[in-house]
Order: sequence, then C-alpha cells, then structure tokens
Amino acid sequence: MNTVAIKRSKQLDDIFLLVGQTLSQVSDRMVQLGLIWFITSSFGEQYLIWYLVVGGLPHALLIKHSSLMINRLSALKTVLYSDLARGFIYVFAFALVLMFPEWLHPSSGSGHVLWLLFISVFLSNIFSAFFNPAILSLAVEIKESDDVQKLTAKLSTVTSFATILGPVLGLFAFNQFGLSGLFIIAGVSYIASAYAVSLVTKSTSKSFSSSDEVAAVNSISLFQTKKIIGIMLIVFLVMNLLLSPLQVLMPTMAKNLFGNSFNSLAILETLLGAGILLGGAILSFITIQKRTLFWTWAFLVGLSLAFLSFTFATSLQICSVALFLMGFSLGLANVLIINILQTQPKANEVPKVMSLVNLISTATLPFSLALLGLLQHSVAIALVGRVAGVLLVLFVLVSYFTFRRFGQEIFK
Repeated sequence: MNTVAIKRSKQLDDIFLLVGQTLSQVSDRMVQLGLIWFITSSFGEQYLIWYLVVGGLPHALLIKHSSLMINRLSALKTVLYSDLARGFIYVFAFALVLMFPEWLHPSSGSGHVLWLLFISVFLSNIFSAFFNPAILSLAVEIKESDDVQKLTAKLSTVTSFATILGPVLGLFAFNQFGLSGLFIIAGVSYIASAYAVSLVTKSTSKSFSSSDEVAAVNSISLFQTKKIIGIMLIVFLVMNLLLSPLQVLMPTMAKNLFGNSFNSLAILETLLGAGILLGGAILSFITIQKRTLFWTWAFLVGLSLAFLSFTFATSLQICSVALFLMGFSLGLANVLIINILQTQPKANEVPKVMSLVNLISTATLPFSLALLGLLQHSVAIALVGRVAGVLLVLFVLVSYFTFRRFGQEIFK
C-alpha cells in the first residue's frame, strides 16, 4: 500500500464527496421518477415494465466487467467518469427534445420519444452498472481502516436522503419544466457531481491481484461452513423478487386510483423513502447486539404485512401509511441483514459475500420485471402484487424455523 500525503483536511474531502453524491443520487431519483410517470401516463404500464427491464439489463450483463474496470481505474475514477458520462447522456437527450419538441407529444403518433427514453435509460444504466459497485468500494479505497465505516454510513445516509428529496424535486421540476427540464437538470447535476468528486484527495491506493478476484467468485466452501450466510442471501433474493412489483404498482395506482396524479406518485415515493431513512437512522444510534437474527425476522414480518396491506389498499391515505411502515421495516431489516453478512464470515470472506449481495440487488430486477411484462397480458398488475404479498408473508413466517435451526446462536 502506497500512501500519498494529504494536502487538506479529511473533512473537506468528505464534504466534496458527499455534495457530489447528493447531486448525483438526487438527480438520478428525479429523472427516474419523471420518466416513469411520463411513460405510465402517456403510453401505459405495459411500456413501463419493459422500460424498467431495459434499464436493469446492463447491471446484470456487466456485473463481472464492472469489478475489473474498478480494479484498473480505481473506484474514485470510476465514480467520476460514470457521473460525467451520465451527465452528457441527459444533456444530449435535452438537446434532441429541444430540436424536436413534437416528440414530447404522444398524441402526434410519433414513437421517437419512446426510443429516446429507452436508449437513454439503457446507456445511462451502463455507467450506473460501474458506478454502483464503485461507490460501495470507495470508502475502502480512499480511507484508512478506522474511517471506512464512518464514510460508508455517510454515503448510506445520502442514498436514503436522495430517496426522499428526489421525488419532491422531481415533482417540482416535472410540473414546472416538463420532461425536457428534467433532462437538463439531471445532466447538469451529474456533471457537477463529477466535478465535486474530482476534488477529492485519494489518500490510499490498494491493489488487488487476479487471485483475489478468483477467490471472490468461489463461495461454495463458505456456504458449507456457514449455512446461515447462504440462507440470508436467499432471503435477500426472495425479497428482491417479490417486492419488484412495487415499482410498477405505485405509478399504476397513482394513475388508475388517485386521479392520474403525478403528485400522488411523488407522495408515495417520498413516504417510502422517509420510512427507510428513519429505520436506518435509528440503528445508527441504537445497536442491536443480542438476538440479531430474531429482530431481523421480526422486522421482515412487519415489512411483509405492510407490503400486503399496500397491495389491497384503495385510498391514498392507507397506501401512504402502508408504504411508510414498509419503508421503516425495510430500513431496519436491511441494516441487520447486511450486518449479519458482514459479521458471520471471516474478515477475508466478507468481499465474496458482498459481491453476491450486489449481484442479487442488480441482476434480479430485469428478470422479475420481464416476468411481469409477460404476465400483464393475462393477469392484472394489482393481482400479481397481491399474490407476491401473500407469498412474501408465507415465506417470512416459514423462515422463522429455518433461522432458529441454522442461526440459533444469533436468534435466541
């Protein structure tokens, strides 16, 4: 490890990084929500599902290449270049709709705007596929071991904050400036984020050998010695699969039940994010050291029941309460699940487990949404969501006995 002298305070570096990531992630949530609403309200949820599938594909296809690129460039440069590239993509999209304003009027019969949106989200998510693992690896790369956890916690807070602020700003920008306004705001924000990241001093440089990369893939022996790790990864996988209808349910319900209102979609997204933020914030001050697995199961019960309630709700008030409680339970459960996956393996095995967590988080979405796309022709999305909610409740209840058997030292 080579150490480079730091020319300014660590606090200033953290400020540059956090300001940059706030801009990046807020703009990401803004444009994502705006495009989702534009497609849902203008073309219907059948196009929305395939739009989300197209956006998720790069994450699944580039999972191996992204880690190689991060090792070659460094996590810091990967974050910088990814934000810069996404910024130019949306600035170019803005330029196109400025030259061809008729594209933004679906009634004209032109399909150009759909092609623009699908191509933009695909290209943007190519760079997001590099950005996501890079930002997760950044703290280890630029901080000494004593400061890694602190920076990771700060970046996690930024993500939760963006989940809340993004829909609010997205609502304002969409209502005031339309889709073209979202494009230029997101583009400029990404470029500003890249500039802020370029000011961060890289204080450490850590290299990884090819043997480390091979070891990170071979995890069979790990699961044989610590079965609870494999079980928790299965829980994480099932959660991602069964909760995937939520991304289609929220805009669909806002369109069909709540007066075709973008405002109601922003409210639902914001309350879900507020619940996640509150749940995670509580565990920043209160540490659960005993019966960690039991409390994980208890929060999963709350999550599954809240999700099931949401799928049957018909009023904005009930949907809002259900989503807030769901987000709150999800924020608590996520922190505990990740903590178990960090503490149960040996220290040198943690990267193996986290690479699988990232794979599950990114690769399952396009496949589950593609399945939704096939089902939507014969089954209503609302019914699919209700079935997913029932299955999630049953899965969580049955997991009680599995947790007790294979994780009894952290369950009782």
